[in-house]
Amino acid sequence: MIHASGYVDGELEIDAARRVYDHAHMCPKCRQMLDLLRRTISSLRGLRGSGRASVVPDVLDALRSGDGQRETDNPL
Repeated sequence: MIHASGYVDGELEIDAARRVYDHAHMCPKCRQMLDLLRRTISSLRGLRGSGRASVVPDVLDALRSGDGQRETDNPL
């Protein structure tokens, strides 16, 4: 799914966003990938200003715990 990042960030034109939405609705792997991308972005945003030399442990912990809930009402 080549438009995943743009879709999650809300940067796609409406027609392209609809195509991604429709595809992900029918494709479990792409739906899972979009969810993982959203969680990753959310986890990274939560680490801003942590003052740590490396944020990798925090990112991994957040992803493993399921933190970083979706930031949008979009079901995908």
